[in-house]
Amino acid sequence: MSTLLEQASLVMIPSGYKEDIVYSQIPTNGSGDLSFTRASNGTRINSAGLVEVTPWNLLQQSETFDNASWSKLGATVTANDITAPNGTLTADKVVFSGANNSIYQAVSLNGEVATRFVYIKGTAGETISIDDIYVSQPNITLTGDWQLIGFTSATPSLRGLGISTYGGATARTIWLWGAQLNIGSTAKPYFPTTDRLNVPRLTYQNGGGGCPSLLLEKQSTNAFSYSEQLDNAYWTPLQLTVTANNTTSPDGTQNAEKFTEDAVSGVHLFYNTNAVVLAATTTASIFYKKGTRRYFSIKLQIGTSSYTQVFDADGLTTGSNSSNGLTSVSTSIVSMGNGWVRASVTGTDPSASTACYMICSLSNSATPTFDSGNFNPSYLGSSSEYGFFWGAQLEASSYPTSYIPTTSASATRVADACFKTGISSLIGQTEGTIFADLVFLNPEPMFFLSIVGTDWLTDSIYFELANSTNYIGVSSVKNASGIGSANSTIAPTANSRYKIAVQYSGTAFNLYINGTKISGTRSANALCSKLYLNELGTLSSTKNNLQTKFNEVVTFTTALSDAECISLTTI
Repeated sequence: MSTLLEQASLVMIPSGYKEDIVYSQIPTNGSGDLSFTRASNGTRINSAGLVEVTPWNLLQQSETFDNASWSKLGATVTANDITAPNGTLTADKVVFSGANNSIYQAVSLNGEVATRFVYIKGTAGETISIDDIYVSQPNITLTGDWQLIGFTSATPSLRGLGISTYGGATARTIWLWGAQLNIGSTAKPYFPTTDRLNVPRLTYQNGGGGCPSLLLEKQSTNAFSYSEQLDNAYWTPLQLTVTANNTTSPDGTQNAEKFTEDAVSGVHLFYNTNAVVLAATTTASIFYKKGTRRYFSIKLQIGTSSYTQVFDADGLTTGSNSSNGLTSVSTSIVSMGNGWVRASVTGTDPSASTACYMICSLSNSATPTFDSGNFNPSYLGSSSEYGFFWGAQLEASSYPTSYIPTTSASATRVADACFKTGISSLIGQTEGTIFADLVFLNPEPMFFLSIVGTDWLTDSIYFELANSTNYIGVSSVKNASGIGSANSTIAPTANSRYKIAVQYSGTAFNLYINGTKISGTRSANALCSKLYLNELGTLSSTKNNLQTKFNEVVTFTTALSDAECISLTTI
């Protein structure tokens, strides 16, 4: 592979990124860097195997204190006044006019433990105060050099980071750079921000470790409020006792609830039946960790139809189920590391009703007795039996997307888009090879990689999962007419890795999948200058369910040989 990469014109292996950009490893001058957009937060699995909000720095404009994101009380800011700790002229001067002045930024939190820090420089011997806009920390004595000053605290709902002259301090001048607030009791590596939008998600395998992949998903909304505060009155427990913040959750903080059975006969569950309106096809998902109960269930209710599935958190298997009218039902359970699993139930209501809710139960068996009429596990509970739940999600989707945390309202993760325009020199115009190493997290109809010229219907080559059987194929279009195709009979399975390439030259147009060649034909050249990963629904409104992890994307301006393409795509 290394020899082939020496011939490549563009190589994207997810490793480096910042707001708006995924870096390419070839070329190194930035001309192959891909633009990235997602106008919202998202979550990923970080290298430690934890669910993490991206970007993790919750402060906006972390290096531009003159920005309106930072509130000023008796403070005047001069941008880019001296050299910052990173060697650039980006540190800002802050002049406080007198005592009890401050510069601060508020962040909406939910009582989580959070860690804050900021780089500060000032006159040796002077003091400055930093706080969470609620409780001031002891004054810091400045040394005259740059100091990284931070602290950790559990905060009420709306707190952030403040730097002030509280405590009777007089007028003074300091310099600031690189502020950060992240959830957790440990400071994460500094991540610079502007508006906190358009940050790529480099996600790892569940459990962390290995190399990251670029995660791209469709837009989705978690209709539940208080997705992590399952002790909130928004949720109703029935013959369960809920203990808040009892154990470490999948995000690494102690914010997961313990659910202990009441020692009575019947169901042991919690639920939410607030007015949630979604599409007829809906997915409910939640994280679970075994305490003493290895078995639990999810019941998805859409209108008058429902489906209950029992799961085994130890064996990552499903037990018995109870169906009451939902169709196209699918279930899943996957390990998330550290003893946690994530389980889901997807179903469609034949009557197209859109009133939905979820019930989560503990179970004494993989094949429990279900209560009559309500289809939930029913048995004699024990006050010594318990399990942990966290991260509830209900979304209009035919599969579970990455976790979307919520507080007092629903939340939406906007679709990811990754692309590069104006790179005709990096894409073969009369001949070439295009390669992708990827995982389809949900193999539904989609365009998963496209090379485009003027527009989609002119000068394009696109890889797709076709509508009928979701087989992998590649097509070429010119002047609104199909000029070439090579289609496999391979219908990919979820969470499986595929190495795919297309080779084109003259009338040759060949597809390679995991070392197998599928021959096709092509009648004309498409002149292309734009690369899109997972472009949504442009040619067909039905191809919009993207959920893919890209391990690598490579373009060549020459048509590699059959042997090279087979070698390139062999896993």
